[in-house]
Amino acid sequence: SQTKLARALNCLNQSGVTSNIYVVINGRMTPTQKEIVRKKAELDKDLYFALLHWMKAHHPGFRDVEIDVSSDPKIELIEDDLSPDTAGDPEVEKRDDGAIYFFS
Repeated sequence: SQTKLARALNCLNQSGVTSNIYVVINGRMTPTQKEIVRKKAELDKDLYFALLHWMKAHHPGFRDVEIDVSSDPKIELIEDDLSPDTAGDPEVEKRDDGAIYFFS
């Protein structure tokens, strides 16, 4: 929900954490499901920089962007503090039905 997202972002703001990539893990999940999401949220830095270079070459909005490949981009995971759901069928636990991405 927007309220939970706002609360998480406020917490980040107060902590002084700086990142340019945020992954919000929110909603009812079992511990296994949360671990799957955490692993999928790992940053492939080579792919990240390749995408930035492609955007610079093909998108006018990125034309003047300076790309510092020596930088160390980090992903900041934001997780809710809900009690985890109880694990059920192990086969269902491993299933991935995709994700929703919001670019801003």
